[in-house]
Amino acid sequence: MPESPRTRRGVALAGQAPILAAAALILLPMLVVLIPVALHSLAVAAEPRRALADARSWRSEPVRVVELVYFMAPAYLANMAPPFVRYWKGWNPPISQRWLGSHKTVLGFAAGVGAAVLLTFLQSRLGWSGAIVDYDGWLDLGARMGVGAMLGDSVKSFFKRRRGVAPGGTWIPFDQLDFVLGALLFVWRRAALAWTDVVIVLALSFVGHILVNHLGYWLGVREAKW
Repeated sequence: MPESPRTRRGVALAGQAPILAAAALILLPMLVVLIPVALHSLAVAAEPRRALADARSWRSEPVRVVELVYFMAPAYLANMAPPFVRYWKGWNPPISQRWLGSHKTVLGFAAGVGAAVLLTFLQSRLGWSGAIVDYDGWLDLGARMGVGAMLGDSVKSFFKRRRGVAPGGTWIPFDQLDFVLGALLFVWRRAALAWTDVVIVLALSFVGHILVNHLGYWLGVREAKW
């Protein structure tokens, strides 16, 4: 049987997988933090000048979107981290193969929480003026983001198994929003979010998750596009 294009691509990338994984884990935190900051700076520079009092209270919608992406970045990184654990060949048992499936592992959960904590630490050191939360308590915020995201993903997996969806199978829209809802639930008291903010976060997360999954599928890191 002839090999599919993805199979040939996977074979070609197999030898480079550890290097790609290491590069991704180094670059993703930097990109997830710096891109929103750069976009925010451009958006603010493009807006007409206002009085200082007005500038402190006024936010255009594009700027608010960037602020929300920056705020949710630890949850996004937490969701991206577990697939890279597959390159670790040591101890990494499933959390519960019966209830959650073989894809949800102990180290995968830990990697998600660790990635979120790392990114909130970087955000606390950056001290960006557009942040919508106080990063003095970065450890608590990062742990909430990471644990919330991973628990949201685990709860989704529990119900997927009950519905007979195979591990790695597609379950739209819950595959795209599980970690976001979990993270929002855990950090709700740390940020003054309006319901319109929540809607924006859910919409952006849904589209962004699909795009990232397609990229991961192309790189051979993920087994499903969705």
